[in-house]
Amino acid sequence: VAENVLTHQEYVNSFPHRNHENVTLETIEKKLSSDDKNKYLHLTPYVQLAPHTFDGHGSAERAYEMFRTLGLRTLLVLDNVSRPIGVITRHELMLLEEISMSE
Repeated sequence: VAENVLTHQEYVNSFPHRNHENVTLETIEKKLSSDDKNKYLHLTPYVQLAPHTFDGHGSAERAYEMFRTLGLRTLLVLDNVSRPIGVITRHELMLLEEISMSE
């Protein structure tokens, strides 16, 4: 399995420009070899393996409370059978707070 993993460095090297301006998926795809396209990108170092979750029918107030008390940056939203249906970010809740203050 390890030989079938695209390392982060290999992925970064596939970018056409170091500043990543105007980079599209098509541009990156052209730079990857057919062998690279059959590999997996190992994301474990960059993701939380046991993220905090939130019910899709939960209230915005409860989500806000979770962000404030737990110091979260993101909150994974799940449907009624625990499938991910979205992500709430701290930034989105800050926007919601600004809107409610202006009303």
